[in-house]
Parts: sequence; C-alpha cells; structure tokens
Amino acid sequence: MPVSEEDVEAIGKLYTALLSRDVAALRKAFAHASYHVPGNNIVSGSYRGSDEILGLFAKTVEETEGTLNFELHDLVGGENHVVMLDRSTGTRKGRTLDQTRVVICHIENGVTTDVWLVVEDEYDFDDFWS
Repeated sequence: MPVSEEDVEAIGKLYTALLSRDVAALRKAFAHASYHVPGNNIVSGSYRGSDEILGLFAKTVEETEGTLNFELHDLVGGENHVVMLDRSTGTRKGRTLDQTRVVICHIENGVTTDVWLVVEDEYDFDDFWS
C-alpha cells in the first residue's frame, strides 16, 4: 500500500523534531524503529529503539561540539517509503563534513519502523567520523 500524505507529514515532523532537538518527539517517533548508518567509523552500525538512536544523535552532537547541521531539500513519498533529501554539514577534529544525503524511511500508519542513511561519499564520511 502506498504511503499516505499523513506518513509524509509524519516524516516531515520527525525532521523538524531532529532540527529542534525535540527529545520527547524523537523518543516517540523512534520507539519501534531501526536506524542504519553506513560505513566503517565510530557512528556506523544499526541502532534499535529510542535509547540507542537518541544515543547515536547525542554522540554526533558531542563529537561535533554541536556543529552538525542539516538542511532539508525535499521529502518524497513512494510506494513503501518516504525519502528525505538533505545536506549535512559540521566540523570535527579539524575536519569538515559537507555532503548531501538520502534518508530512506519505512513508515507504517504514521510510525517509523526503519531508517537507512545513504551518504554522498562514504570514504569522506568515514574519514570525518574516524
């Protein structure tokens, strides 16, 4: 069944919660989700549930001293997923990150179940987070 307009709106609200660091909204949104980060670095791996996913987010804020930012370009609803296209920027240990990303979200009845992060340049991503 194709995702609904409400599902696309739910992902938009999730993105807004991420940007505003709304922990309560993020905790609710990721309660039953898995979040998959590519690469071979300190943040890559699969995270399950709110505690692990929010722990990942806290780690990225700490590691970048709060400089990690995101800029949403588009939200696209498909047959089974909502896809976010964005740009991430930040600094860490003298390195700079500036990449476009694709964030693929599986959502069922307004509930996020799986998120897969695809980065523009995995080698650069690994270097930034190594």
